Amino acid sequence: MALKRSRRYAHDVTSGEPFQKIPLFEDRFRLVSNIDHHIHTSESDGRRTPKQRAKEIHQKNGMTAVICDHHTPYGAILTLEELDALKKKNASDSRVIAGIELGAQASIKGADKPLHIHVLGISIDPQDPTLKEWLRLLKKGFKGDILGYMELRDSLVKRGYESGEESIRPQGYPERPLVRNLDAKDGIPEKKTDIMRYLIDRLFQTENNRSLAADFFQIRDFETMRPKKAKRILSARIGTFTKTKYFGGKDQSLTQVSRIIKGCGGLTVVAHIGTAIDDIDKKDTESLTEIMGQLGGMGADGIEAYTPKHKIGTADRIANAARNAGLLITCGSDSHDIDRPLGDIGYFGE
Repeated sequence: MALKRSRRYAHDVTSGEPFQKIPLFEDRFRLVSNIDHHIHTSESDGRRTPKQRAKEIHQKNGMTAVICDHHTPYGAILTLEELDALKKKNASDSRVIAGIELGAQASIKGADKPLHIHVLGISIDPQDPTLKEWLRLLKKGFKGDILGYMELRDSLVKRGYESGEESIRPQGYPERPLVRNLDAKDGIPEKKTDIMRYLIDRLFQTENNRSLAADFFQIRDFETMRPKKAKRILSARIGTFTKTKYFGGKDQSLTQVSRIIKGCGGLTVVAHIGTAIDDIDKKDTESLTEIMGQLGGMGADGIEAYTPKHKIGTADRIANAARNAGLLITCGSDSHDIDRPLGDIGYFGE
């Protein structure tokens, strides 16, 4: 069955001015593309090594793949090296573009709190010394957060906290030790959100731990509170505890992150914005255009509209709003494993 041309378009942000329009094709119930602006490897939280990614990209002749690992450019560097080696044996028109994914905060007018967003730096210089130094300091902050969580755990143990197995199972990934080497040379050694989730889950698993949490954090009616509300309050209290002990790796502003990305030659693209905005499926194009305009004013060059994390109708509205605000529109699979093939951008009806 031949793919049919869709009216939807993303932009190849790596091709320079004027930006090349990339048609997104409809294949039955899928939206697919020969360019993927958002791919992960095992250098961060992906489950495919750079060598495996290079092989996949090489086989998809004519694909442009942007490797955007969390807080490290090494996945892109290694994938590019592996792809070059494959091309020497068998020609391919596929290419790899260096990218990175970073956390940021964006204060939007009318919102009661800043948006916690993910930002892609696309077509960066991964060897830029300023970027390397900034990532080193960021890692130091994350390490402080992790140490804060572990000190909290030790304080709870002294009060009778039942710790259970000292291991952690991030969502969708194999079980691993609770904390790996905090002094690893490259990348972030552990995701602080995984550790917080571990602590919260353990505090809910036994009656003793729930009672301990209520007393330790002085949360009234904690044991009878609805789980969703209780976990939200507990998350905030844990954050307050750790930040009084350490300078944590808190998110920088979108303006600051954008400055770093642009400084190493990249373009700033806000990824899967729908995961940061409440009820985005209910927002109309006009209200979304206002939000996109504000993000552009903070340094964003583009919006990842087409992603599996957005419903197709919502993605179209985001794309229209981004276009109205003068921003680029990109597409990305956010692939972490083979269950999300490269170039699979979204599904109808989700």
